[in-house]
Amino acid sequence: MQNGAWKVLVGAAAAVIVFAGLRAASVVMIPVVAAGMLALVTYPLVAWLQRRGVPAALAVLITVIVALVTLAGPAAIIGTAATRFAARVPQYQASLQRVSLDVYAWLADQGLVTAGTPLANPAVILDWMTSALTGIVTLLSNLFLIVLLAAFMLLEAAEFRPKLRAAFGMSDGEVTRLTSGTEHVYQFLLLKTLVCVATGVAAGAWTALLGIEFAVLWGLVAFLLNYIPNFGSILAAIPPVLLALVQFGGGTAALVAVGYVALNLVLGSIVEPRLIGRRLGISPLALLVSLLFWGWLWGPVGLLLAVPITMAARIVLEGFPGAHWLAVLIARVPESAQDLAAQSAPPIIPSDSGHAGAEPSGS
Repeated sequence: MQNGAWKVLVGAAAAVIVFAGLRAASVVMIPVVAAGMLALVTYPLVAWLQRRGVPAALAVLITVIVALVTLAGPAAIIGTAATRFAARVPQYQASLQRVSLDVYAWLADQGLVTAGTPLANPAVILDWMTSALTGIVTLLSNLFLIVLLAAFMLLEAAEFRPKLRAAFGMSDGEVTRLTSGTEHVYQFLLLKTLVCVATGVAAGAWTALLGIEFAVLWGLVAFLLNYIPNFGSILAAIPPVLLALVQFGGGTAALVAVGYVALNLVLGSIVEPRLIGRRLGISPLALLVSLLFWGWLWGPVGLLLAVPITMAARIVLEGFPGAHWLAVLIARVPESAQDLAAQSAPPIIPSDSGHAGAEPSGS
């Protein structure tokens, strides 16, 4: 067997071992990855405080307190609401099963389907939603650990460049390219978070206006699932639509669906592209494969983390010549000068050296 074939086989075997380890260590790895996302999102605040003379340790402490205060309320609300919703799921499933049987019987009377038992049971969607909420609540229950890990990551930010040079023998130019690439990740996360907040508020207000139970929960679900490109807004709409069908009938369910479609058109198709543009930098196929893979590996939480993980992987792979080909496969090929400008857009919050991503002046 040729050396090239051996390398492919060894690489594939190593990948299988790594992925199996990631799945087995999900209890540890998910909080670490979530903390990395939080550190990226909150780092601009640390840098802003340091530019105003605040010592690094105090800047991180202030940032941690802000993060805890910001996240603790929604975490408690979604935990309580998810517990109450899970207790009501059997009742909703029974009602939804009766509705689906009635609809199927009517379709059979019209000769549109064959009489008998429906092959699909929409009530199972509520089981999936309960499972997804359980995973999210489990992640949020580790909020203090996640924030603590993020704090240590922020404290280590000043030593990031020297460690890269010492560990991998990178030149200053290579380190600069790698660290500047992280700008795109936290730019995306910051802007995406703003869009997700607007989506969650609008979805919660719309379902509350229509009298749908657990409206606050559906707003928080819309906020979280909107981090999943393309599919998240659809998944977020399914539970409130089914719940509206059970509570009030098809008319209200249609109104809920129309509201979510309008929300997706305005925020997802107009506002978000104007804010984020093409900063994602990942090909549609790579994005779909990433969602499937991380969803399989870590469940619903993996779906939420798939995009930032893939963006970070592309940036890291670009820094290593031997893996550059894989980064090219993951990346979206720029189609025009505008796309290139979007991918190299200036950071939202400039750093001390004139660009985001520069390290704090102290540790």
